[in-house]
Amino acid sequence: MTESSEEQGEWMRIDNKFFFIKYMKGTNDKNYKRYIKKLLNLDWKHYKLYLIGGILEGWETIDIDIIIIGEKDKYLVPLMKKARTLGPFDISYSPGDHKSMIENIYFTVSPLKSFSFRAKTYDRLCYKCKPFNGEWIDDLYWTKNIDFTIREKYKTKKNTKKPLLIN
Repeated sequence: MTESSEEQGEWMRIDNKFFFIKYMKGTNDKNYKRYIKKLLNLDWKHYKLYLIGGILEGWETIDIDIIIIGEKDKYLVPLMKKARTLGPFDISYSPGDHKSMIENIYFTVSPLKSFSFRAKTYDRLCYKCKPFNGEWIDDLYWTKNIDFTIREKYKTKKNTKKPLLIN
């Protein structure tokens, strides 16, 4: 007997600890809903959170990709760090207004292209890992030329859905 998708998953590092994350598929997934509820319980001030990536596309995934939009202030980095402790979130920040985010970071472009629009609170996935291509500016690490061709899944998948505002 094979395991169902609900019993399968992958190990993921969250806040420097390893957790087994069950695969999620789509925004109706019960685990996705549980994680998003925790995330939205934080006080996001004036920031807007946009869901992007695999979970939005309905693909089987272990992470939830979120882009935060809004003018950076003293609350941003602590919120981003806290969010990472709540579940399998891949949280990024992109400056600018919401309209330009939808128009300029629209994910229907080929995932095989590189982009350099987002910042994270970390520069690598683990302390032994090679840093992403980018640079620290103040308290955020701005990624440069993230080349998704290195990830096999992006050779056959293409994002088609617009980022979804979730707060």
